[in-house]
Amino acid sequence: NLQESCGRWVLYFAAVQQAGECGVGRMYLMIQKRKKTVEKGRPVETWEDYFKCWCDVKSLYGKELYEALEAKLENVLNFETRFCGKLEALNTKEYRVKWGERLFNIINVDYGKYERRKIVLKAQEII
Repeated sequence: NLQESCGRWVLYFAAVQQAGECGVGRMYLMIQKRKKTVEKGRPVETWEDYFKCWCDVKSLYGKELYEALEAKLENVLNFETRFCGKLEALNTKEYRVKWGERLFNIINVDYGKYERRKIVLKAQEII
């Protein structure tokens, strides 16, 4: 029955969203690109949406967590997504991550031995 099927999908997406809000789960990720313009003779910096994709949000753990704490990096998450051509241009200066209402500066882009399968973005939350 269609109503039962739709009800299951609603529950599934609610569970996915709830898992994502807890810091772990599969959610949408928005990559934003820095845009620099000049208005009235002054430089103005804005952020434009560049690319939206699904990602797995993963907290740091083990050796990676201790290394981040040693470097005084707090509120760091890994965003793992499938590889695509638009993501090849990512760098730590011109791009950032928007996840829900939270903003993150990209610390590192890991292309996984350039196998063109997945990309892991290590990012620190802007507070």
